[in-house]
Amino acid sequence: MSGQSALILGATGATGKHLLKELISSSHFTKIGEYGRRVTPQSQIPATNKLEQKVVDFETINRTAFQNDRWDVIFITYVQCSVSHLFLRTKTEPIPKARDHSWKRRKCSRV
Repeated sequence: MSGQSALILGATGATGKHLLKELISSSHFTKIGEYGRRVTPQSQIPATNKLEQKVVDFETINRTAFQNDRWDVIFITYVQCSVSHLFLRTKTEPIPKARDHSWKRRKCSRV
């Protein structure tokens, strides 16, 4: 049986950078996709030919990166401040509409 493929979203973050290195060093995975707003510089990861890096615009995610790719495992370590804010909002604060970008001007609060 050949190795599996893995996609990681958010590989440049605090958790993702460690996961990416583990995936690269693992013999279980023969193809790794690193998709994100930015990609890890080559100087920060082990040399490998099984890594595919792609910059993704998350605003147009339905039309871009994933149309032609198939992955056995998907790791999502991507968390944006605005996404966290949606889970921390109060009951009286309305949920924004799909194209409401006012959250970009808000600061995230920690619980």
